[in-house]
Amino acid sequence: MAMNAPIRNISDTALWVAMYRAFESERPDALFCDPHARRLAGERGEAIVHSLPRGRTLAWPMIVRTAVMDEIIVRCVSEGARTVFDLAAGLDARPFRLALIPIIGWIVGVVIGPSFCAGVVAFHMMFEDVLPIPPAPAPGPIRI
Repeated sequence: MAMNAPIRNISDTALWVAMYRAFESERPDALFCDPHARRLAGERGEAIVHSLPRGRTLAWPMIVRTAVMDEIIVRCVSEGARTVFDLAAGLDARPFRLALIPIIGWIVGVVIGPSFCAGVVAFHMMFEDVLPIPPAPAPGPIRI
């Protein structure tokens, strides 16, 4: 992929979506508040959004998806779910935004392929101070 392309690698999509969460969080009538989003997105996330045609106007599907998934997770926990498996989570701050960590186990899964494994792990480690790895559920079988 060209170096001047808006999205250079899979990790850039996490920065892009974090910027959309920051935009929503900064609205006075926001559907959700992600206090970490702007810091996670950083200058690169903002640059990605501004480099895309209609980049800012494309935020609404991601914002709606985030709000709907929040509602689904909260409902499932209220109905008895005790573990969330967050596959391909990017820089999702949901475990911290929803304040569910003391109640449930949260497994953050990152889709890793052999060609970019080291890069994805290194990328996530850069944000460990903002988004520490949530505690895993107690050992035992996990019903999937």
